[in-house]
Amino acid sequence: MRLISYDQYLNSLRAIFGTHIDINMRFPPVRRIEGMMTLGASQALITTGALESFDRAAQLVATQITAPEYRQFVIPCEPADASTGNDDCAHEFLGDVGKLLYRRPLSGDELSSLVRVAGDAAEKVGDFYKGLEFALVGM
Repeated sequence: MRLISYDQYLNSLRAIFGTHIDINMRFPPVRRIEGMMTLGASQALITTGALESFDRAAQLVATQITAPEYRQFVIPCEPADASTGNDDCAHEFLGDVGKLLYRRPLSGDELSSLVRVAGDAAEKVGDFYKGLEFALVGM
């Protein structure tokens, strides 16, 4: 896994989703192995606590992106019934966002998997946008 700094993470999210994205938290320091001084120069150990912080940050971002007051600006489609999944809309949104987040087009398997996560979650909680949140957190 490649690590980026908190500032790089926040700047990337704001470039993709807009400047309103706010993560009011700091990532824990990464334990450096063999004197790593720059990103990618060596190895880093990520603790369970750090992973939890990354997950919390992803949840905060996904919640903001799918919030009712913002979703119409970011999500290019609207489901006919927001209480169920909509594979076509999820495919369109996750494909577009995936290209920006991953900095490459998603493979067919990657996109299918994300659409399935979004659909399964939407069916379980009865909310299309909550389903998209689950997929976004994973991304």
